[in-house]
Amino acid sequence: WNHIVTPLLWKRPCFYRLDKVELFATTLIGTGGCTGRYAGLVESLSFSTLAEGDRNNPHLATLVDTIVNCMVRANNHDMGAGNQRRMPNVIKRSRSLSRNSQVSEGDVGLMDDSVLQLNGLDSPATGVRLFDMETTTIYTSSLRQLDLRFCKGVRNYSLQRLAPKLASLGVLDLAGGLRTDITIAKLAQHMYGLKRLSLAWTSNLTDFGVSELVQRCKDIEALDLTY
Repeated sequence: WNHIVTPLLWKRPCFYRLDKVELFATTLIGTGGCTGRYAGLVESLSFSTLAEGDRNNPHLATLVDTIVNCMVRANNHDMGAGNQRRMPNVIKRSRSLSRNSQVSEGDVGLMDDSVLQLNGLDSPATGVRLFDMETTTIYTSSLRQLDLRFCKGVRNYSLQRLAPKLASLGVLDLAGGLRTDITIAKLAQHMYGLKRLSLAWTSNLTDFGVSELVQRCKDIEALDLTY
């Protein structure tokens, strides 16, 4: 019976009190984190069932950070042609800036050198190799759904820091969390497989944030902007 029930309970854990979230995080740490027996079982996390006081508690951000970090595995990937989609957008942005009439020729030269450096090439202007972009770290986990509805305790800064480690998400609910354009843009940089996103009751969001989202998350199927 234990072999049947345990995976089911860990697949979609339910939290009604903050101390239960803390117990969950402690258990993950105590059983070996991402290499433990439980971390790979978790597919969905929902914190919207917590009481309002717990949802707004800043300690929730620390616990969510701990849980996610216990679940992810870091993998180094070759930045070849097959992974161009994950290349930083600094290259694209510097090229677009070079077409701006307000940018001087000297600035264009500097940006062109930066493009070469970011591609792992020597800059002809300096002869110095500053960056090596042949590999990048990709985080993977079993987590597919994350519900942070009205969880104001998880600040935008915390979400931005977690963004690279949420790449496996297919469903994300951030309704009523005071999210900003910058936060959404940062999340969109990493969550290429995102299919459903709720940003309902988010007054801070503008067209810029939505534009960044739809440009980067090509697989998005449902976007809730109810207000």
